[in-house]
Amino acid sequence: MTVPDTELVDLGTRQVEIRQAGAGAVLFLLHGIGSTSRAWIHQFPAFRDSLRVIAWNAPGYGQSSDIDRAVPIAQDYAGVLLRVFDALEIDRAVLCGNSLGALFSGAFARLAPDRVLGLFLSDAAQGHARLPEEKRLANLSARLELLETKGMARMAKERSGTLLSTNARGSLKETVAGITAEIEPVAYRKAAHALSTGDLIGDLAGYDGPMTVVCGADDRVTPPDSNRAIAASRPQASFTLIDGAGHLPYIETPESFNILLTDFIDTLLVGG
Repeated sequence: MTVPDTELVDLGTRQVEIRQAGAGAVLFLLHGIGSTSRAWIHQFPAFRDSLRVIAWNAPGYGQSSDIDRAVPIAQDYAGVLLRVFDALEIDRAVLCGNSLGALFSGAFARLAPDRVLGLFLSDAAQGHARLPEEKRLANLSARLELLETKGMARMAKERSGTLLSTNARGSLKETVAGITAEIEPVAYRKAAHALSTGDLIGDLAGYDGPMTVVCGADDRVTPPDSNRAIAASRPQASFTLIDGAGHLPYIETPESFNILLTDFIDTLLVGG
């Protein structure tokens, strides 16, 4: 499987690196904290013949300019995404976000709901804003300390198994670890701060558009119960469990993932 080559979107004061292919209605893919646009290896081939598929490298990832603030929040990333939409002349798009990408999708839906055709949230990170302050800061400190003590490459190798189901192939773990190892530590740190202060359920409170949440049955990072709660927070949202997958079903069980995503998009396009 391959993904398109990267290209740079000029936003004047910054640039954002994307991959894109196809034409038509836009499917915008947003990766998680430990991933990049390169991870959507199964989605580009599946959707590029019928949709305009775009995956970004979030600010600070790849060649994308970093977020200006030392301690950013999810809305900072959403603001950059809105500028990307304007630069690429995207009227509306289906947002497909995994993990932290789901948190950013929710922030974008709060910022610009009229630009969202639908939300497809996978193994969504709720953000830690609703945790007790002591617990929230402890989680952030533990994540940053792991990065500092082990470094990105070693941390990526050790965490890859946690991101997948217990039955995942060794080669898949290597692929996931290799993608994570490419990330610049400063980008990971800033994204960790955005996760720490994020509140996906709060951001979605005013979003009334189409929405579905999916989650790997073996997700140990953002477990099914957490994702059920996100879906239950909006009356229009549905929830689906994906058997045989951990935190990254779009990589681990792409056929099941793509069927669910196809069904969601078809409903939107037929309805629209």
